[in-house]
Amino acid sequence: MRRTQIRFIFYVKLFHSKPIKPEIYSHVVLLAAHHERWDSEGYPNRLEKEEIPESGRIVAIADTFDALTTVRPYKEAWSLDEAYSYLKENAGSRFDPKMVDVFIEIREKVESIKAHWDSLDDGGQLSVSWI
Repeated sequence: MRRTQIRFIFYVKLFHSKPIKPEIYSHVVLLAAHHERWDSEGYPNRLEKEEIPESGRIVAIADTFDALTTVRPYKEAWSLDEAYSYLKENAGSRFDPKMVDVFIEIREKVESIKAHWDSLDDGGQLSVSWI
């Protein structure tokens, strides 16, 4: 969490050092909002429930699911069932419960998309060689 907070502070400083272009503004809002929690225990603004932009609530669920089900240098991937259970257990505290329900309703589509990315040669990770 600390690394994410540092990354967020970096982006805020970067974008506050000059005017934010309209086409980037929604990305800045999303970047901040997806770390908020339904129960107001998130950051950076401790927003709660519908105060959190809808895009942030959606990405919070998708990002968490992706992080849980993907191998990371510090952990093995969780099973899909474990990840869905985690989302259900945290609906109403971390996540918007209605959006968790929708995510679970579209489980077949989510798993199809995940299978596509996992089948790529790079293990489903987006290449950043263009940076």
